[in-house]
Amino acid sequence: MSWWQTWLRRKPVATDRLPPSVGEDCRVYAIGDIHGRADLLDALLGMIGEDDADRGPARPILIFLGDLVDRGQSSRAVIERVMALVATGGDVRCLQGNHEELFIAAARGDARIIPVFRRMGGAQTLESYGLAPDVFDVMTDLEIAEWMLHHVPREHVEFLDALPDWTEVGDYLFVHAGIRPGIPVEQQKPLTCGGYARAF
Repeated sequence: MSWWQTWLRRKPVATDRLPPSVGEDCRVYAIGDIHGRADLLDALLGMIGEDDADRGPARPILIFLGDLVDRGQSSRAVIERVMALVATGGDVRCLQGNHEELFIAAARGDARIIPVFRRMGGAQTLESYGLAPDVFDVMTDLEIAEWMLHHVPREHVEFLDALPDWTEVGDYLFVHAGIRPGIPVEQQKPLTCGGYARAF
């Protein structure tokens, strides 16, 4: 008998613990890695609205798991949509992913980040802010950092920089990419939760 057949035939372990729950009065929708696709985000929000209405009364909680930006053509629009959703006063939460970390550092003028930013879809992100990709391709790292410093709205940078690395709902912990087992969540470092090291 193979190991997996043995595993499937094992007896369930008796436990008095209740299954994990987000709570009886709420419903969670977690969305990860939008990566600049405002079109897909709009479609998904529409489906979430329909699903929530079909399921009956409950307090909806919307959690964005990070990586709003890069790769897609509409990073600016995605940030603005999420900012607007947060501002509605509903329970809308957003976490900071590694792409937000890069974006924040670059938008604050850190040219050391730009080589990684280029590889992670920075051209598409800045196109959504008005910088043509062919111009982006010939700019130096310092020129790109300077351009971002003067053309990316500071409210976008401040919004993303204020985002937490994790959030809890009931028995569940939500992070961007993972946590290190055995370490209290308050002591987890951003790199563990899916971000890049903050020192380049």
